[in-house]
Amino acid sequence: MPNVPQLIRSVTQKTQVQQYIVEKDYALSYLLAVINHVDGLGENLVLKGGTALKKLYFANYRFSEDLDYSTRVMGPIKQIDSLMETVVHSMDEMLNERGPFQVGLEPILLKQPHPGDQKAYLVRVQFPEQRQPLCRLKVEITVDEPILTPVEIRPVLHGFAEEIDVRIPVYSLTEITVEKLRALLQSKARLQERGWGASRVCRDYYDLWNLLKIPGLKSPDLIPLLNQKCVIRDVAYTSPNDFVSKDLLSIASNEWAQQLLPFVPDAPPAEELLPQVQSFILSIWE
Repeated sequence: MPNVPQLIRSVTQKTQVQQYIVEKDYALSYLLAVINHVDGLGENLVLKGGTALKKLYFANYRFSEDLDYSTRVMGPIKQIDSLMETVVHSMDEMLNERGPFQVGLEPILLKQPHPGDQKAYLVRVQFPEQRQPLCRLKVEITVDEPILTPVEIRPVLHGFAEEIDVRIPVYSLTEITVEKLRALLQSKARLQERGWGASRVCRDYYDLWNLLKIPGLKSPDLIPLLNQKCVIRDVAYTSPNDFVSKDLLSIASNEWAQQLLPFVPDAPPAEELLPQVQSFILSIWE
């Protein structure tokens, strides 16, 4: 079996993605597997967001860099910091079977506590050919978001020439889609409040462009679920055009090269994709 640096270089050459992104993708598989096996976390956490699409649904999807979870039952997880220390220790042991890795944990401390008691951590991974931990993985755990559709259990799509045999609880594609739509409204609200905070909206549009092409997803049936999701986060829309407003589309276009293309180099240009996803989104209400 090739060693880890060889695996990383092989995928880097094949995908034309920068090496640091491929390293993140490699480490994410192990982090997913370990979190799933730690008592107190595996049975309580459900993966969502862009990494769920890449690591559990579509093997050749855009690369991602964070793990976003919701709890199955709303409310804080007891001894979460201690459980995450267990995760990092187990991940270190697991990776060291493949080479000289080092894994560390850093809680992300905010100046003001998160209003929803969200927990966030940085997992730092030092790969065998590195002198310091250059790979940083962010883990966010949301404890106040009810899951509104049945959870799926899917195998991890590792994407490297070695086996990781683990099945992970994950949001349905329907729920991922409506959260991506809601994220557009949340970005719009941040823009209006702060004048910034929407730089990653291009990824939401890219994900929606892919999701809304799946048969059955681009449906008016999304609307009641979307409305419930909006109430949970206290955002609202007056018309479908709010999801494709000029300010959001402009930011998506401006950030395309920096925030999206490093993770999916063969993505269509913004001037081609954005009009298409705009049409897809508006057609939900037709």
